[in-house]
Amino acid sequence: MKRILHLVTAGGVLAFGLTACNLDEISFKPTYAIPVVEAKMTIGEILNSRPSEVETTFETAFGTDSLFRFQLVYTDTLDPLSFESFGGSGNTVPADDYSSLFEERNVFLRMTGNTESGDFRFTNPRVDFVFNNEMNTAFEMQLTNTYTRNVKTNIDSSFTINDTAFIQPGSPASPGVGTLNVTNSNTNNALTNVFSPTPKFLYYTPTLRVPQSGTAESGEKLNIYAKVTLPFTGFGSAVRNDTVPYSFGDGDTAGIGAIDFIYLRMAFENELPFEVIVNAYIMDTLTWDTLAQVRLYNSQTGVALSGTAAVVPAATPLATITSTTTTTPAFNSSDMRLFKKNPTTNVNDIETLFEGNAILLNMNFKTAGYDTDKEVTIYSSQALKFNMGIKTRLDATITRDSLVNFIGL
Repeated sequence: MKRILHLVTAGGVLAFGLTACNLDEISFKPTYAIPVVEAKMTIGEILNSRPSEVETTFETAFGTDSLFRFQLVYTDTLDPLSFESFGGSGNTVPADDYSSLFEERNVFLRMTGNTESGDFRFTNPRVDFVFNNEMNTAFEMQLTNTYTRNVKTNIDSSFTINDTAFIQPGSPASPGVGTLNVTNSNTNNALTNVFSPTPKFLYYTPTLRVPQSGTAESGEKLNIYAKVTLPFTGFGSAVRNDTVPYSFGDGDTAGIGAIDFIYLRMAFENELPFEVIVNAYIMDTLTWDTLAQVRLYNSQTGVALSGTAAVVPAATPLATITSTTTTTPAFNSSDMRLFKKNPTTNVNDIETLFEGNAILLNMNFKTAGYDTDKEVTIYSSQALKFNMGIKTRLDATITRDSLVNFIGL
């Protein structure tokens, strides 16, 4: 029994068209749109930082339901000093310089994780030393021999900390406290420079002085904690590669000839104050061979982009930041257009796509105003959102009788 067409009116029109024509074959070209991937990348994911290195701080200026600033944090706990460390007699802590109690220490600052390259120049970095003193003795502490070492080049960058920490005397029940905050203001604006490029090691040697003799009991300690805080305020760039895997019929290429074209449409919504330049490549992840770089087109106008890259503009900062919004997002929608015969290279792009199994997106991130050292602030809620879908058309030629039989006329 023939299948019945539910839309009788449409069937009548189509029947009239078929009857009026003397075509033996009809070109039937269905078009399909298929979503492939949807992703969201925050600044932490772009830089691929470990969760233990990521901290968000409450921005109180925006009210109780507020945004959080994004920053990297590294901590170091020094071995505590006991009364016996100072070698006094009885319970006396002699007044003296104790420069040899600590050896050189270091903290690894993994600022840009596994990004391919790039650096971020932090314009408001800080290193905080916090002291908890159980002895009835006042201490002074300075950090000497301070420098950073680039892990790729082994180049050292020295800087000097001008301040001294004054640590109040205390007891186990009521410890004395002290802090040493290291910033640009007490390093002659050197801290921003020594933290770039990244990643690197931060080296320092603590030196202790007892300005006047005090007392302590056995078991009482001086505890010292160090915390490196790098708020994401500044300017910089980074490069990140992401792969979008795909599979077409387990490598079966028998049906390639029926495909007219394939559009891989990329849609970006960018909330970050970063411009993003995107290049796309067809990859074979079994061999990690690059099979082709794909020329991109403006999906609205169909015009080929200048060069091979798509540019996603940086988001625009709002004049007034609210508790939920910091920027006006920027958008970009681009097509990777794959043809049976590439008009430029004469290569069968569709065949190349079937030979691969992933699209590699090479993304270059650069802060808005990077070339003029313009400072931006990044919040934890900001992200780069990405969607990819496939649009393809099949060129299938069928006979008039087959089509009429299929629609039930």
